[in-house]
Parts: sequence; C-alpha cells; structure tokens
Amino acid sequence: MPGARFHADGFQTLIASLTAPDSALSVTVHATVAHRIWLYEITMGNVGTPADLVSVYYIGQVTAPGTATAVTPTNTADNADQAARSVAGSNHTVEPTYVATIEGTGLRTPADGDLLRVPLNHRGTYRWVAPPGGEFVAPATTTDGFAGAADHASAVTDYMIGMHWVE
Repeated sequence: MPGARFHADGFQTLIASLTAPDSALSVTVHATVAHRIWLYEITMGNVGTPADLVSVYYIGQVTAPGTATAVTPTNTADNADQAARSVAGSNHTVEPTYVATIEGTGLRTPADGDLLRVPLNHRGTYRWVAPPGGEFVAPATTTDGFAGAADHASAVTDYMIGMHWVE
C-alpha cells in the first residue's frame, strides 16, 4: 500500500453521561483536499488511575470531524518532509458525526457503521492491526474518516486512542 504513513493520539476524560461528548480522536479527510485514508492500526487504553472496570471502546465511521483540539499527525515514513493531508482532532467538545448515531444512546448500543467495538479492562491496553488487505478505508470524500470513543456507566477516568494510517 503506497503512500505516506502517519500517527496521531487522542485523549479524553471518560464521563458517566451518555449524552456528553466523549470522543478521544478523529482522523478525517481534509475539507478541501479529497483523498483516501487507510486505517491500519489502532491502540486504546486507560491512562487514568487503573481500576478493575471495563469500558467499551468504539471505532466508527464519521462524516464530519466535530469540534476538537487540533493534533499534528506524526509522519512515520521515510518521506518525513510530507505533511498529512488528513485532519486529526483530540478531546472533542462536539462529537464527530458518526455514521451509526451513538450520541444519546451510549456505546452499548451496536449500530450500523461500527468498525470495531472492544470491551477492555482499565488495567489493559488493546492493539488492533489490520490483516493484509483488511484496512478500514475512508472514501475520498471531504470530512469523512474515523473516530473513537469509550463508554462506561459510572467510571470517570482518562483514556487514549491512537490511530496509524496511510494516505
């Protein structure tokens, strides 16, 4: 798969409200430069005080990035002089527009558009790596891409989602 490779991490505080924004990271196609994104690796885990609790981590398709703190993607390939065309955002204050509408229903409700759903103990870390040819692919449509969030009924802690992609 040719192209430049990038990585970004996003952080968020897991809150007990099912309606408040809680997405940690979004990676979307630039609003004026249409291109494809191949998502090939995802890491997720709790970075707050560990406890024996389980949260559900969710990776979904999005059609708009929401409002977040901008993150500068790191170029992980040999062509380190190339900047990412994708837009990364962390610590969302307005949720991305998920293909599967999760806002208000919580991540415990599976819906169309779910790409990955992982129940994970707060003391653990999870790494998903696409099998060859099994990458998640965003269409070359402006502002489309991927985002990740976590859900727990009562825990309040910090968590992280990291994504690696090719564009």
